[in-house]
Amino acid sequence: MSTSDAPPNKPGFKRRLWAKLPLVCLIFLLICVGVLFSRIQSKKETLQAEQEAALKTGEPLVNVVTLEALPREMADEINFPGTVIPFMEVTVLAEVHGQVTKRHVDQGVVVNTGDVLVTLDARDYENQLAASKASYQAAVAHKNRIEKLYRKKLATRSRYDDAVAQVNTLKAGMETATLNVGRGVIRAPMDGVLNRLPVEVGRYLHVGDPVAHIIDIDQVKVAVGIPESDVDAVRGIDSFDVTVDALGGKVFTGKPYRFSKTADAMARLYPLEILLDNADGQLLPDMFTRVAIVKKRIFDALAVPLYTVITKNDAAYLYVVEENRAREKRVHLGIQEGWFVQVTEGLAPHDQVIVVGHRGVSEGSPVRVVRTVTDPKEIRP
Repeated sequence: MSTSDAPPNKPGFKRRLWAKLPLVCLIFLLICVGVLFSRIQSKKETLQAEQEAALKTGEPLVNVVTLEALPREMADEINFPGTVIPFMEVTVLAEVHGQVTKRHVDQGVVVNTGDVLVTLDARDYENQLAASKASYQAAVAHKNRIEKLYRKKLATRSRYDDAVAQVNTLKAGMETATLNVGRGVIRAPMDGVLNRLPVEVGRYLHVGDPVAHIIDIDQVKVAVGIPESDVDAVRGIDSFDVTVDALGGKVFTGKPYRFSKTADAMARLYPLEILLDNADGQLLPDMFTRVAIVKKRIFDALAVPLYTVITKNDAAYLYVVEENRAREKRVHLGIQEGWFVQVTEGLAPHDQVIVVGHRGVSEGSPVRVVRTVTDPKEIRP
């Protein structure tokens, strides 16, 4: 048999399968569309039934979000502005007049008690000291001679007393001259940071002129003004949280250092000083702070967003959901923390408080709860 007489080849299985693939995909897509359409139709029928039920009562159905009332911790916290001040500071003044001959340190360095800061030209005082010493020595010799004569009854008692008085006067003058020589060397009276040294070599200083400003900031204080209404609450607090915005909102914990018994005459605020450790030197004088004072802490409070409270005739009300209807409840409010307020009466644990849609309902309105949350932080005002 010749090749031309053989029967033609039939298509393979794979070729037949690829040929029918579009038809299979089309059938699968039609099935998916049918299922989706069925679900949409079912949901539509449910909504229509709810709407028809609402129409029968003559009231529209309101979609709401509810918050399950659960006990939580709340704090009655108040915040006051404060300012960082040095734990201790002193301004060094010139005790004698004279010209500055040398500055021994620079601004910003750490100094210890007794370190020399500035030296004045003390030659005038040294001359005065030398003259005082000479006069004193002569007076002592004169007194000794009068004393011998007085013992021999050759001098009166008054001459001897005058000689003694002269010695004492000149001795005091000599001691003053010695002090003045020493005051020409101006020293640090305390340990700390040399904050300012506003004198230069060659400047003439008078008595009382400022020479240096030294601050101790190993510890610092925060000065706060407390209103009269909060004085009693502050008295019982033994620690404070102090936030410093300049340090990225870092929070420091301090203790009360001094609480004034009298108010500032102008602002009518009672000065409070809070002591903070500052070993790392982060806190600097004049930094602005915010001091948090917790007046009261409640561990099982029922709290709702403040905006959900409706006020009518000086009374507060909330709407809760009971059996798919809105129910109005009169409540009493307590402390406030942020945008939450404590409900002290009128609300029970696990009540479903309407937090979204409460402005569109009234007593007995039919509602549909589209979402329920348990954490107030899930809600945004």
